[in-house]
Amino acid sequence: MMERQIELEERMVATGLARAERAAESAEKTGRGHQTVYARLIIKKVVEPLAEAITQHIKTTPRRGRSAKYTKLLGILDPGTTALICISTVLKYLKHTNKAGHDGTMTKWGMTIGRIVEDEIKFNAFKKQNYELVNELLSDFKKKGTTNYRYMHRVMTKKANDMDLTWVEWTPTERAQMGVLLLKLLNESCGVIEFERAWKNKKSQWFVKPTEAFVQWAQQAVQTAGLLCPMTLPCIIPPDDWIANDSGGYWTPQIRSRVKFVKVRTKEHQEQVKRSDLTQAMSACNALQKTPWRVNKRVKDVLSEVWQKSLGCGLPSTEPAPIPPCPFPRDKDKATFTEEELEIFNKWKREASKCYRYDKERMSKCFQLSSTMSLANEFQHEERIYFPFQTDSRGRMYAVPSGMSPQGPNFGKGILEFADGKPLGATGEYWFLVHGANMFGKDKLSYDKRAEFIKQNADDWCRAPEDPIGTRDLWGNADKPWQFLAWCYEFRDFCNQGSSFKSHIPIALDGSCNGLQHFSAVLRDPIGGAATN
Repeated sequence: MMERQIELEERMVATGLARAERAAESAEKTGRGHQTVYARLIIKKVVEPLAEAITQHIKTTPRRGRSAKYTKLLGILDPGTTALICISTVLKYLKHTNKAGHDGTMTKWGMTIGRIVEDEIKFNAFKKQNYELVNELLSDFKKKGTTNYRYMHRVMTKKANDMDLTWVEWTPTERAQMGVLLLKLLNESCGVIEFERAWKNKKSQWFVKPTEAFVQWAQQAVQTAGLLCPMTLPCIIPPDDWIANDSGGYWTPQIRSRVKFVKVRTKEHQEQVKRSDLTQAMSACNALQKTPWRVNKRVKDVLSEVWQKSLGCGLPSTEPAPIPPCPFPRDKDKATFTEEELEIFNKWKREASKCYRYDKERMSKCFQLSSTMSLANEFQHEERIYFPFQTDSRGRMYAVPSGMSPQGPNFGKGILEFADGKPLGATGEYWFLVHGANMFGKDKLSYDKRAEFIKQNADDWCRAPEDPIGTRDLWGNADKPWQFLAWCYEFRDFCNQGSSFKSHIPIALDGSCNGLQHFSAVLRDPIGGAATN
């Protein structure tokens, strides 16, 4: 078993590396190279020397002559801002895998950089004129998760025009020459790019390409990112006991080096953790991670069928949200709208925006469900699985594996059960009934009334497992449908087996206003304690 566990952990590392490489390649293909892990690191490294090169260029360039015009324009912006625009735009399209080829012509890249520099100058002027409106727009972009530059440019330009901001547009040549100037400064100061003359379309042109040093550095950064973020899975043997912050949980050194007992973000916090006595916390965590679990195959099979058929029951739809068609032709000039047409158009925009946001959430939930199902299918034949636990900075304990864990969403909890069953006994039977009522949504009743509710509808709960798809109106509308379905299976077994029945289901007991409970306990506050049970 230990050999299989080590193989599993080695696969976690390999999967993390492959995932990091795929993410970097995908980002580069879709023009998001500036969002890769190596880009974020290199931006920090390059902005300062490039800003210094821009400052020196402004200081040393003569006030007259052909280049003086662009030097003056450069002086409008903070050199750090200009440097960030330049390197971010370059990294957006620069490919770390492109050792021999070219990433684009110097003129094309220059025009792109020059246009963004022009926009920055223009929108800075707009911001001085209407600070609150610009901040409101930026806040709206952030809330919607908008990163599309063309869209943001279009919105900002429209608002600036509405405010009668006068601006003489740069010519394509001016944009290109501004951008090429910055590319040359980047080439001279940072060693990220180099230029090469080549033939294209029967013309000799200058092309931008990554330097060999940049390619090696980026590839190393991607490899490091993969090692820093291995895929974490459940264990098939009990995790190792925690005895120190960096000793416990998983078994192999590669994973241990990344998964600590306490998640720390700063060196100061790390030192504080080293000086602290964590014996009791580790003891509790060790007990948690030695608890054996297994996949609840009965619930998993129903979950799979309901999702494939898109039958609801608390699961995200497999179909994208339909976007309402625009009430006007796409090429119609909005300046020609009447007040009534503008109102209709704005109403459509709000509805379409809601649909886009809903679909973004739907896709995120679908990915989460797909990940959970994949892991459930992989581990369904294991008699016992275990979840390594760690604590956050406040001491709260969480299962390390992502995708499937006892602390996951409702469907994730529903497909997990304890590997070792236990007889209920009189007390256990009472709380077993209360748990069923809680999962159904009757958690505001008194405990006795919850148990009574379950007994009064016992026939329905026994009927649900016989035909879960056909009776999904019974359990699918419960507050926690998948945990309730798991309970229904056990309730039927309990009714059939009587005193010989052993329960495998986790019974959840939630706190009341946990933060206030802690305050009341620490302060020995009888009023707060009574109010929070």
